Amino acid sequence: MKRPTPWPQALPLPHWPFSLAYRHRLMALGSCFAQEMGIRLARLAYNIDLQPFGQIYNPLSLADSLDRLLAGRGPEEEELFLHQGLYRHFAYHTDFAHPEKEVALKLMQQRFEGAKAQLLQADYLLLTLGTAYYYTYEGQLVNNCHKLPKKQFERQQMSITEGLAALKRVFRALWELNPSCQIILTVSPIRHLKDGAQGNQRSKARLLLLAEALEEEFAQLHYFPAYEILLDELRDYRFYALDRAHPTNEAVDYIYQGFGQSLLAQEEQGLREKITKLYKAFSHRPNWPDSQAHQDFLQRQNDQLAALKQAHPAISWTKWEMLLGR
Repeated sequence: MKRPTPWPQALPLPHWPFSLAYRHRLMALGSCFAQEMGIRLARLAYNIDLQPFGQIYNPLSLADSLDRLLAGRGPEEEELFLHQGLYRHFAYHTDFAHPEKEVALKLMQQRFEGAKAQLLQADYLLLTLGTAYYYTYEGQLVNNCHKLPKKQFERQQMSITEGLAALKRVFRALWELNPSCQIILTVSPIRHLKDGAQGNQRSKARLLLLAEALEEEFAQLHYFPAYEILLDELRDYRFYALDRAHPTNEAVDYIYQGFGQSLLAQEEQGLREKITKLYKAFSHRPNWPDSQAHQDFLQRQNDQLAALKQAHPAISWTKWEMLLGR
């Protein structure tokens, strides 16, 4: 089916010699655009491990996070620090922080072990690069600054050579342990305007050249043009949120539609439509949740879900139901 486009000429989508099916395992890491793509796959009940460290913006931190998983280098107690009443880790997002050190460490370790197992079996790894700028603290690369004073960090812009060396090394390590894994790489269309318009464009240019070099180097790495779709097809501020940096839901849905056409198995389209319909039904918040009409409605949805579970035992429904708070 041809995608509707608000502009005369749509960009050509990649045609890859593979497709994502429900039997496959996935992992998604990177900027908040990876989060947007990953959450849409999770709502379709794909077996995806999404952002095990939280959002990662630059290629060097992305390479470091993958290296931690592949080497089994999980978080250690001495790596945690206390700031604003919460114990934190420079490799993890604030979502993992907790007032009790033991709880914070356990949350990180549990997430780490699950992600390590998923990566070693992953059929697809979805990565999104957000910015070429990175931060170090006392010479240590950090993924998240946790709102510590800026003067405590050194901010640098990655060279293409640095990014290429870091990612090539970790990708080769991945394929030694998981040789069949396919990598889908994108550059986030989200604008980092704190760097200024010119700084943002120069940063994105480095990421685009880095992605090109990686795609030329590795046959198992494939580029999806999310950045180009927003800038070239949807080149209008009506497709940006009020901050003029993040794409609107409409724009993200449009990019995801193209992503799905390139990657998702066409023979499972009917199943995806059924799962989407069920997700919307379970997400509905009624005015009268205790009414008999709503209870009858829920029973019909539960019966449909039970039938899908029986008909498609390869689908892992646990994370899908967790998204719904079930």
